[in-house]
Amino acid sequence: MKNLLFLFFAAMLSFSSCDSAGDPDFSGFPIQYKLVAYQASFIPNPTYVPVSDSLYFYNFYKDGTFQKQVGTEKTEGKFEEVTRDEMNYLELYFDEPESPLIDGCYGGQELLVVKPELELEGTWSHCDGPTLFFKGKAL
Repeated sequence: MKNLLFLFFAAMLSFSSCDSAGDPDFSGFPIQYKLVAYQASFIPNPTYVPVSDSLYFYNFYKDGTFQKQVGTEKTEGKFEEVTRDEMNYLELYFDEPESPLIDGCYGGQELLVVKPELELEGTWSHCDGPTLFFKGKAL
């Protein structure tokens, strides 16, 4: 009986930890996500290329707005957290839909995959861009 009780509690603990591991933790707003690496698309065995001194980042704010900066160029807009096919995303809608800073497959928006440990992964590679990897920290 003790073994069954132990297995029950172990199973409950593992299920609860799985649920929280993939969920985004946006309790630390504002959060800045900085480019840390990229990977070319449409080539066999793409190389993961680390970036150590990136000037490419997003700032996300609690009110649902964001700012994107690449070098000295900036743009901004609104974002929302969405879940599709059991994956969490940030869907970004830019105030300037023709901005050259938009790295997405659809005009005026970007879709970023939310990963554990305050990481984001770009989806630009689904059309013609590289896969971009970002690491976040509270500001």
